[in-house]
Amino acid sequence: MQPRTTRTVLNIIRRTLLDRLGSSLLLAAISASMGDAQTAPKQLGKNAMTSISAHLDVQILGAAVLASLTIRNDSDADAYLEKSKVFADGEVTNDLFIITAADALVPYKGIMVKRNSPAADDFLTLPPGKEFKTTVDLSKTYSFPPGKHAYAIHYKAYHSYPSRDDFWILRSNDVTFSLHR
Repeated sequence: MQPRTTRTVLNIIRRTLLDRLGSSLLLAAISASMGDAQTAPKQLGKNAMTSISAHLDVQILGAAVLASLTIRNDSDADAYLEKSKVFADGEVTNDLFIITAADALVPYKGIMVKRNSPAADDFLTLPPGKEFKTTVDLSKTYSFPPGKHAYAIHYKAYHSYPSRDDFWILRSNDVTFSLHR
């Protein structure tokens, strides 16, 4: 078994590569190269995350592009969400929305907060059958180009666990909207 520091570094590298490339081939290669230290992200088993859903709605109010995210736990166990990745404080501090216009990514202009591995108080507990709702203004953190454009958007985040060195992926539905700037 490798020391926790080594596993943490490997997780950071794996998350960065997955964020950038998102390829199942890459995931298999990383998993194979890491041997017993870490396996591919598990979304099934004792703490199945297949029962955690994220629903995204977008509303345009004046110049504001409001993204409302509803996360629901339909499992029979508590789910743990990293507060910073569900905007528990109402602020977007990482590029967790994939927004495109005419197949081009809308650039993230917000701050990028580098964090240590999350501690117990960095998690929000979502009990079975409950929802967590939040709304953020994306016009403050994404560079929407001038003119009239149609956009496609979804939320995607890698959430870690408070009790083990692994993570799971939470992805919302796809939403389209039009905006004139």
